[in-house]
Amino acid sequence: MAFVLQKSASISWPITVRKPSDGGKFQDQKFDALFRHIGRERFNELIELGDEALTNEILVGWKNIEDGEGNEIEFNEENKKLLLDDFIVVKTLIEEYGKFITGGAEKN
Repeated sequence: MAFVLQKSASISWPITVRKPSDGGKFQDQKFDALFRHIGRERFNELIELGDEALTNEILVGWKNIEDGEGNEIEFNEENKKLLLDDFIVVKTLIEEYGKFITGGAEKN
């Protein structure tokens, strides 16, 4: 397949968040993030601005995020702000975006 040069693209990427639970254990919770692919120059600018700026720009949608009653939570700026207030989620998104842009290790 030939390389296709695109100015901007968004791609769905699987995310597994390891949330702490009772007894010193962790529970894996999964959703699909829609990541915006950004250029190196913009990436470096956002790194200088911090985690909040980076995650706010790269996360442009999601699937499979539910409330406590099993209802799907729609992607909008208010809900995105709530999600990005969770340190563990932000850490996970940054780690997964690193794999996304560098062609990180593929899962078998």
